[in-house]
Amino acid sequence: IHSSNTITTKHPRPNLYIAGDGTSKGAEGLMAPRVMIAAGHEANMVTRLILGEKEI
Repeated sequence: IHSSNTITTKHPRPNLYIAGDGTSKGAEGLMAPRVMIAAGHEANMVTRLILGEKEI
């Protein structure tokens, strides 16, 4: 089981934002707390984009 602190938001190219740890394969199954953290990252990024902030 991976630490929740490894979840980040990345901006690899224009109009693409990725939330996750970048290493988990999902072999251990979906972990609800980690899914919630990634969803929070996504929601925060959407809010920032709506407000005109494009940098992470």
